[in-house]
Formats: sequence, C-alpha cells, structure tokens
Amino acid sequence: MDDYGKHSKKIVFYDTEHNHAKLRIKFIEHGIKQKTFFREIVQAVINDDKLLLDWLEKNPNCKIKKTSMRARKRQDKQIAKEAKAFNLAKEDLDEIFDIISEDDKL
Repeated sequence: MDDYGKHSKKIVFYDTEHNHAKLRIKFIEHGIKQKTFFREIVQAVINDDKLLLDWLEKNPNCKIKKTSMRARKRQDKQIAKEAKAFNLAKEDLDEIFDIISEDDKL
C-alpha cells in the first residue's frame, strides 16, 4: 500500500472521428494541451468545482442524483449563512472548509 497513488492510470472513452477532430481543433485554437484539459476536468470533478457542478445539473445527459443536488444546495445555503454571520469572503470560507475536510480524513 506504500505505493498507492504513485502509479499512472489510463482513462479512456470513445467518440466519433468527427468530434475528435473538432476537439483537437479547439485545443489548438485555445492553446490548451489535451492532457492538461482532461486532468483539469478530472480535478474539477474530484474537488466538486461549483461551476462544473452547476453545468452538470443543467445538462440533460448528466443525471446527478436528486439527493446529491439537495445536499449540495443545503451546503451552499449553510456556507452563505455562515459567511454572512462572520462577514467572511467566499475564499476564506472555502479555505476553512478545506481545512475541516482534511481534518476529517485524518
């Protein structure tokens, strides 16, 4: 178990040649490397990035469980309530919740 997380894993999915070509063109237009793009998307999913979650909730092809959506909305309301009560910036709250989350994992 000492080497867990040190090995690379391949993440693969298939799409049409046409979509692949269009995606490659967009990467070139935007100056983004394919590996960077997908790694950042994976990190956004892992970190529950709010922008990505908002997009997923609105996307009819991505079925997020209603219980998960409700829990997230409750958490967002709680964060807003605490921010108002303590007059903290969102970045400060995010940092506090990250610290709490890390403590819970220990």
